Amino acid sequence: MAVGKRRRAATAIISLSVIALTIYDLNDATLPPSTSRRYLKSTSYFTQQKRPRPPPPLYQWTNHLHPLSSIPNPTTETSLFYHIPKSGGTTVQSTYECFSLSLANRVGADDSNELVSFKPWPYNSKARYVNVDTTTRRGIDRARKLGLVESNLADLIITSDPIYAIEQLYDSKENLRGRVLLMMRHPVDRLVSKFYYLQMA
Repeated sequence: MAVGKRRRAATAIISLSVIALTIYDLNDATLPPSTSRRYLKSTSYFTQQKRPRPPPPLYQWTNHLHPLSSIPNPTTETSLFYHIPKSGGTTVQSTYECFSLSLANRVGADDSNELVSFKPWPYNSKARYVNVDTTTRRGIDRARKLGLVESNLADLIITSDPIYAIEQLYDSKENLRGRVLLMMRHPVDRLVSKFYYLQMA
């Protein structure tokens, strides 16, 4: 028993001595760099690592939108509706049409160099549309060049590619920020509805 205790005590003393010498060697700048010093300096246990810089926002396009805490102002803001198929998007569009609000969708798109809001069916509908197609990336690029958001001609922009539309049409400037609206539906119900719709379409 006495021999075992002596061995354990000797082992503990030697281990503490090695750790003390290693730390002294690590902190002594006059000693030439050794393999052990380079290894220990690279570990975070003996050295205090600098805190990394916080990463930039994951989604830069969120800077183009108003925060949820701000009160909407329809006279200076152009909202964007994310149309998820078979989730009530057609109902939203019909509601805006009933109030004679102007929509930017794909109806009435042309190749002119001027933005206009017009009624495609002036006698039997109150619907108004801007002559741009915001359902395709090519149409979104054209709408950006013509200044769709700056013109305030559209009360609602409808698209199924919201991230690209937000990046291209809106800006981080206060007067060019927008809001996003969407209607969601249970994914299983949506697929069932699409299944029956495709049988007719």
